[in-house]
Amino acid sequence: MLIGLWAGRKLIAGTLMTDKTLLKRTLVIGLVIAFPASLWLKQLGGLNVFSDYSANGLYSVIAYSLAVFPMGLAYAAGFALLWFKKSYWFIIFAAPGRMALTNYLSQTLISIIIFYGLGFGLGMRGAPMSLLFIALIILVLQIGYSALWLKYFRFGPVEWLWRCMTYGKLIPIRYVNR
Repeated sequence: MLIGLWAGRKLIAGTLMTDKTLLKRTLVIGLVIAFPASLWLKQLGGLNVFSDYSANGLYSVIAYSLAVFPMGLAYAAGFALLWFKKSYWFIIFAAPGRMALTNYLSQTLISIIIFYGLGFGLGMRGAPMSLLFIALIILVLQIGYSALWLKYFRFGPVEWLWRCMTYGKLIPIRYVNR
C-alpha cells in the first residue's frame, strides 16, 4: 500500500514515468529479488493454499511474496522503459487498456470455465506450454474484441456501468457524431 501511495504521488507530480534511473533500478532490483525467490518457491513445491499449517507453508508464502511483488514491479518498470524506446509496439494494448475492467472480468470468467473444475478443468491436466498457448489465444481475442468494441462505443461495457453508478446517471455509451 505504501509503495502504491508513493508511486501515485510521483505519478501525479509527473516524475514517475520520466525518471529512467528509478525505472532501471526498479527493474534490476525486482529481478535480483524475484528470480531467486521464484526458484526457492519452486523448490518448496509452490504455493499450496489447501495444505495444512506448517513451516513449509510459511516459507512458501514468504517465497511467493518475494517472487511476485518485486517481479510485478520489474515488469512495470521494464514496460515503461520499453515504452520510451519502442512505443509503437504497445499501441495494440491501448484498446484493451481502455477496457481493463471488462477484460479482467471476462478473462477471469473464461479462465474459470477453461481451467477449473467448473468447466473443462484443463488447469490440472494440461501441460504448461499448452496452457500458456490458450492464455495467449484469450489475450489475442480480447485485443481484437476491444478494438472492435471501441470503434462503436466510448467505453467498455463494465467501465460504462461503473461510470453510470459512480455519477448516478446514464452516460451516453455511443459516440455522438459517428
